[in-house]
Amino acid sequence: MSCSLRPVGHAQRAPLERLTAATGLFRPDEVAMAVELLDDALAGDDDYRFLGAYADDRLVGYACWGPTPGTEGTFDLYWIVVDPARQREGLGTLLLRAVEDRP
Repeated sequence: MSCSLRPVGHAQRAPLERLTAATGLFRPDEVAMAVELLDDALAGDDDYRFLGAYADDRLVGYACWGPTPGTEGTFDLYWIVVDPARQREGLGTLLLRAVEDRP
């Protein structure tokens, strides 16, 4: 598994949508919600944070998390999505550990 982790940006909006749908795990409204949360994050909403896993420059997975309302220093993990062709390679674990290590 050769991947780099970095934030998800505007250029990954369509790939994130395709990736989320490709898993077959999410209803169309849930796929739309993932894109909406990314849009919110890119517009500066600190309630949603996205970290992508990239093979070269191709988005192959991502995690989305944010602060738990009404608490200090705790977070909710909203999404971990991995390209079906890359599942069982440890990408979900890699993303989860990276999110856990973020302030």
